[in-house]
Amino acid sequence: MSSERAADVAAEMGPPMTPSRRLPLIHSALQQAEVMYVELVYEGCGATGGYVIAYQDRHKRDSRGPFLAPDIQQSLTGTLWALVRRRHPLWDQGAGSFGVIYWDVRADRLQHYHHQRIVDVKTSLIEGL
Repeated sequence: MSSERAADVAAEMGPPMTPSRRLPLIHSALQQAEVMYVELVYEGCGATGGYVIAYQDRHKRDSRGPFLAPDIQQSLTGTLWALVRRRHPLWDQGAGSFGVIYWDVRADRLQHYHHQRIVDVKTSLIEGL
């Protein structure tokens, strides 16, 4: 699909759905626990990798995870991890990739930064003197 066509399709679809509309119960639980930022950081290569998730207060210092019910944490982690795997199914293959999904709960904005590693090799052969 050309970039012009992709832009037309995006315009027809309207703005992306906000996290609070897609995940209203989780959004409510985050607000009740005073979680202002959720960050899922992942990295992997060679078919191995993993992730870490953090629930932070408004100062991005204190973990609010202990104030969230385990089922809410599990559901949110599963949802965010599914986004990574759906958008970049081979994220940990070859040289791999890394990224972060960042949810600003107060602004109700979710951003996904994904960085794919690309390894270039330049080979030269010189024979003789």
